[in-house]
Parts: sequence; structure tokens; C-alpha cells
Amino acid sequence: MDNNLINKLEKFYDLNDHEKQETLISILNLANDNPEKFINAIQNEKFNRLNNLPIIYEALSKDLDNWADFFITEIERLFETAKQSKTPYNILNHLQEFTFIDPNKFKHRDRIVEILATQLDNENSTFRFCSLDLLPDFVKDDDMLTIKKMKKLLKDENWRIRYWTYLNLKDIGVLDEQIDKLSWTDRLRSKFLNNLKFQ
Repeated sequence: MDNNLINKLEKFYDLNDHEKQETLISILNLANDNPEKFINAIQNEKFNRLNNLPIIYEALSKDLDNWADFFITEIERLFETAKQSKTPYNILNHLQEFTFIDPNKFKHRDRIVEILATQLDNENSTFRFCSLDLLPDFVKDDDMLTIKKMKKLLKDENWRIRYWTYLNLKDIGVLDEQIDKLSWTDRLRSKFLNNLKFQ
């Protein structure tokens, strides 16, 4: 990676929109020139707020013909790495960057839903939350099996999970207001307590 590109990565969020797009294309071209070397570099990125994973994911999402398989391998890597961590949220919050993927162009859309839906049963609330948070971007309106599984979390033991389940179901238009309700207690908690407190 040349020094100019490294400098742009370091200052990415200070660039104007045109410069950002140029940088993303440069990253993508570099990745396509030597995918194996680039993937190795990605796997060496540390899971912290200073890493370049959000920018890299956004760049690769622009070429799903070549990088769709990578995103499936990567989501599996994130979950496996998180299992070994005392602070899995530091790893799994990178799933938010998968929203750059256009689900209508992603050939593994059903597979990514399957992976996320499996984690809804995880004993660790962080895994449940991070999976729940990404699912609305990929689940199909007629995927009643996954939606039913999501709705079970309306009765989750963790009030934050119940709260975000309610919002996500409402956001994708599958909430039955007569049946799928959020308690007043949870509503009050969401107003006065941190609703994103996951480790």
C-alpha cells in the first residue's frame, strides 16, 4: 500500500465526498490486484476504533461479484473471534459495516440471514443484539421463519434486546401492534438508561 493511500486512510473521514470515493476505488483496485495478500492484511487489523475495517468493507462492497464469498467468510470470522473475546462487542460492532452491502446484489443474502438467525439463540446478549441489528438489512419480507425467530426476542430476558427487537420489527414493517407490544417499563428504561450497553 503506497504512502499516499495510507495517508488518505488515516484522514479518510476528513476528506470530501469525491476524495472518499477515489480512496475507496483505490482500495478496491489494490484488493483486486492481489486478493490473498489483501485478505491477510485485513485479518491482521486489530479490533479497535482506529482500525480501517469500516473503510475496507465499504470499498469491497462496491464489487460484490468478486467479494461476496469474502463477506461470508468474514462474518464467520468475526463471530468465531468474538467467541474467544472478553469484549465481543468490540468485534461484532463491525457487523454494522455490512450495511454497505446491497442485499439485492448479494448472492449470499440467504446465507448471511441464516448465520445471523442462528446467533439469535446465543446465550450472550451481545451476539443476539449484533445479529438482530444487522438482520433487517438482509431478511426478506416473506421469510416468516426468520421473522418469527426475531419476534421471540420481544420476550428476551434482556430489556435492551426487547427494545431493539421492537424497533427493528417496526422498521421493516412486520410488527403487529396489537400483539407485538413493548411494555411501558421498557419504554421508560429506553428513555433514561443506556440502551446500547453491550460488552
